[in-house]
Amino acid sequence: MKKLLSIIVVLFAVIILSGFSFAQEGNYYTVTTWKISIPAGGSDAELNKIMKEFYDKVASKNGIVVNEKVLQGSSISDMRDWVFIAEYANRNSIKTVSDIKKITSVDADYRNREERERFRDAFWEFAEIYSDDIFME
Repeated sequence: MKKLLSIIVVLFAVIILSGFSFAQEGNYYTVTTWKISIPAGGSDAELNKIMKEFYDKVASKNGIVVNEKVLQGSSISDMRDWVFIAEYANRNSIKTVSDIKKITSVDADYRNREERERFRDAFWEFAEIYSDDIFME
């Protein structure tokens, strides 16, 4: 009876552990949605310039992302969704990118305090709220 119980426990463990290994297969995606609002005196062109600056100085330097998409909502309301989708080869890559961002974030890419503050102030004139999600294929 003990032998049978031991075999069942081992089989159960193998099934559970193999399920975890299958769960790691396939690409992972981070989806960040920003609610953007054009302030009085602001413009779409100014927002696009700020977003391009961030992409050029920070996002484009990330070699771990497999693919990236930026989607802009096309509603007519004052609030607009900007959705950033980044594809990673595995879940560990997301943590690696997160660790890299802590080291080489906007703070590190903008060499002086005034530049950092200028960028942050300009960005937060447009950004209202955001959400982050992780999906797997």
